[in-house]
Amino acid sequence: MTPEHFQSYVPLLVNYFLVVSVSFNLLLVWLLLRQKAKTPSISLFTYLVFLALLDAFTTLYLLNSVHPERSLIAVNARIILQSFFLVFLHYFITSFTFSRRLPKPDWRNIILMGTALLISLLILIRANLFVEGFHPAGTRLIPRYTPFYWLIIALVGMVLVSLRQILPRKLSQEGGDTPEIRHYFLGKTFPLGSFALIALVVAPYFFPHLSVLYMAYLMVMALLFYNALRFHLLEVNDYNRSLLPMALVTVFILLIFFFTFKPEKALTLDLLMLSIPGIVFTTVLGNLILISFKDAFQRTQTGFDEFLDTKIEQFSQDIGRVIEADQLWKIVAQFCHEALQFPKIAIVLQQYDIRPYQIVYLEGFSEKSINRLLSNSSSPLLDKLESEPEIINKFDYSEQTTLYKLLDEHRVSLVIPLVKQSKFLGIIFLGEERSYRSVNPRFVHLLKLVASQVPIALENIQTIQNILQAQKMAEIGMFASQLAHDFRSFINLVKMGDGGNSQLLKHARYMDKMVNDLLNYARPQELKLTPVNINQLIDMSLDLVQIPPHIRLEKNYSTDLPAIKVDIDQMRRVFTNLINNSIRAMAFNDSGRLKITTRTLRPASKLSTTPWIYIEILDEGVGIPDEFLERIFDPFFTTYKKEGGNGLGLAIVRQIITRHSGFIDVTSKPGKGTIFNIRLPYQIE
Repeated sequence: MTPEHFQSYVPLLVNYFLVVSVSFNLLLVWLLLRQKAKTPSISLFTYLVFLALLDAFTTLYLLNSVHPERSLIAVNARIILQSFFLVFLHYFITSFTFSRRLPKPDWRNIILMGTALLISLLILIRANLFVEGFHPAGTRLIPRYTPFYWLIIALVGMVLVSLRQILPRKLSQEGGDTPEIRHYFLGKTFPLGSFALIALVVAPYFFPHLSVLYMAYLMVMALLFYNALRFHLLEVNDYNRSLLPMALVTVFILLIFFFTFKPEKALTLDLLMLSIPGIVFTTVLGNLILISFKDAFQRTQTGFDEFLDTKIEQFSQDIGRVIEADQLWKIVAQFCHEALQFPKIAIVLQQYDIRPYQIVYLEGFSEKSINRLLSNSSSPLLDKLESEPEIINKFDYSEQTTLYKLLDEHRVSLVIPLVKQSKFLGIIFLGEERSYRSVNPRFVHLLKLVASQVPIALENIQTIQNILQAQKMAEIGMFASQLAHDFRSFINLVKMGDGGNSQLLKHARYMDKMVNDLLNYARPQELKLTPVNINQLIDMSLDLVQIPPHIRLEKNYSTDLPAIKVDIDQMRRVFTNLINNSIRAMAFNDSGRLKITTRTLRPASKLSTTPWIYIEILDEGVGIPDEFLERIFDPFFTTYKKEGGNGLGLAIVRQIITRHSGFIDVTSKPGKGTIFNIRLPYQIE
């Protein structure tokens, strides 16, 4: 084919690409309008595609018109359409959101809109302000643009410069701000989109005779389709997938249809009208092909549904077999990872403590982020869960709302409350690095099933653990009773002696104490609750303890503590035991300090409203090694065997505190000292 022969095909090829572009944009508009899920961004994108469709159709008309008056109308319409396309393109990219409300236009968008309105007004006032006339070139009319056309060139420049300013240099740069959705949008489309805008708007002013420039409409159409799919503006369902073969057949048939005409003969308006039956024919043919593809597409969709059904069935079976909570959380996390494709998960359970929640599973999120989400007393998240304990989908809220900003800051996409019989048990947080991805509605439905099954599984685990603990304590009680009977018979024989063997008497007293401690631990006495001031109870305990002269006692009591109902004898045992432990830890110090602090505490989160009394017992003793801290409250674990410790003292202390619905924990640094923290709830009267 000679160059001259090829040149004769160019007008026909340009017309072909324009018809394809118009057809595909029309198809995209139709798909966007018929889908159920609509957000303001989707509606704005639909309008943007519609403007591109009208612009391509107007250009198609212009290239095949032989009437100067109609061509002038087409050129002016094209300038107006391109102006508003540029304005709405800028607003769409800079304001993209999955929420239900678009942000207000900023000053850049207002200036651009004003420029587009000015161009439209000037054209309405004087039709030939931008185009002074036409000159014929073969079968088409070439417009002669005036210097006023630089106004729309300037509009293109302002849009590209503004968009380039918000385009991040490195979308994946670590340590910087997390890229917003418009950054991803721009990063994928800016180079090709800029080229297409320059080819369609700027270049015709300098090269009006080059009709090949208008092939860039095909690039615009492709970019619109790409971004509609890439950013979930268009639902990728079975029906939309089925349009792919139909669209491909349409393109192929149109290609044959166009080139059945002689290449030296460009399309006239009559021939353009003849293309309509061709489009209708290819649509029918595409639907016939659709029948052959239907089973394959159905198998694809069914396969995905079967995958999710299999995962949820396996999940239900797995959580029904677990007997430990840690296993349950791993199963939940595995389901969210494999089936729902969420890389970040945090599971939080409500607990009866000053910090009324416990992070039981954490992956992808930081503990600091979860604490910030829950610790704020005015948290909009907790307000929402308190008023409406339903799954919170971040993308259901406007980007301007406090709740959306809070969740987006910590990259949380979904918040799933765990509720059983109106009782709030905990929360599951799901998220990912890219905060813009919308959530599949099927996933939300599956998570509702998860949220209904997890509390039941957790209750079953607690029931099993309670049964096992009861059996364990019953076995210990039987053992302790038999041991107590045998030991006490021996102890009584020793005590009935003449007392000459002091070492034997010492061991007898030790065994007597151990038997009593073992019985107290295995068969705790019923609590006898009496209102008392904790400060007075601590002083009563101090009266029973002999503090060595080298230890300085400091009391930091709150003077406004309310009375609290406790078992005085058992709680006095708690304080006596802890104070003795502190004294023992400072036995070999030249000097030391024993500091006892009391005060009231409010909950650290709105998940609970229970007030607490806090008791802190601090010593400057030898401290506790890190490897012993986790076992310090275990029965029969002691670091004072030489001093006569039997390992039941702290176990009994924790048991008494727990039976009062309280909590105790310990922090320690070897060589620095130890702090025991006690928290007891009280009722406001």
